[in-house]
Amino acid sequence: MSTHLSHGENQQGVRKRQLNIISSIALQRSYEVPCQMVLGDFNSTMDSITESLSPFFVDSFTAANQESPHYTHWQGKRLDYIFLSRNLAGDANECGLTSISGTPIGSFPYQTSASDHIMIISDIMVWNRDAQGMESERLRRQVTLTQSN
Repeated sequence: MSTHLSHGENQQGVRKRQLNIISSIALQRSYEVPCQMVLGDFNSTMDSITESLSPFFVDSFTAANQESPHYTHWQGKRLDYIFLSRNLAGDANECGLTSISGTPIGSFPYQTSASDHIMIISDIMVWNRDAQGMESERLRRQVTLTQSN
């Protein structure tokens, strides 16, 4: 899911409702679509986002054990994020999924003149496990997710 939450200092309540809607959609779809990502311009700090998303999602930098960028916008704030469902973040047991897993390879900020935001890129290795828990090499693939405004 890609999002651009409401902006402005007086829109915190609106953003919280928007995040609750995103969490609700993710929960409803989790059985049909177990591997999920939410990315975009959240116009919020991590603290205000994780309250709504942390039961289902992990920040891509956290999942890759990397330091997050200090800012993704010219105002000196981090507003842009890629969140991974727990199975894509390497935590398949946490979310009860044993057949589909992921391992974050890395997340990276990328400066471009195409936006007033810094692009976030996340590389994730995704695979499927068969009934015996063996990795199916033919399904292994690398996914590169790019978010920019």
